[in-house]
Amino acid sequence: RTHVAGSGVAAAAALAVGVAGKSPEETRWTTAKAIDRRRQELAQGSDLELAMECSTVLQLVTEDPQQRSAEVPFLLYALRTLALCDLGLWEDAVSDCRKALAIDPKDQAAQYTFNIANGILRVKCGKFEAAVSCFSKAISLQPISAEARIHRAIALAR
Repeated sequence: RTHVAGSGVAAAAALAVGVAGKSPEETRWTTAKAIDRRRQELAQGSDLELAMECSTVLQLVTEDPQQRSAEVPFLLYALRTLALCDLGLWEDAVSDCRKALAIDPKDQAAQYTFNIANGILRVKCGKFEAAVSCFSKAISLQPISAEARIHRAIALAR
């Protein structure tokens, strides 16, 4: 029986979409390699207590103790946010992004995704100035992001 969400590596690769300067394919491979490296470190290490304390693989592969101890792992919210964005469920994406940022407020990828999703949501509500502000914040986080620049240009044109 296969898991509905697909493979863990494919899901984790989706998290790193916001990596600046890399194509989605490069990002997937980079993330998959990082997760595999972390899995190997844990398998070769002697910290079996850590492995037993983690209730999900998402908690196990994170290196941040704060994220590891969270009841719902940061990575889960981050992955759900990207999936919700792909589905166009902007309100839900903003909600899950807020939950991810409550666990790790300094995560720039989550901040970027939050500003993109929030900006799109504001455009849909006709709040164009607020949307421009959100997209500008996203650009400041990832200056080479074509996505944020295109969304900002569209909001400015309205």
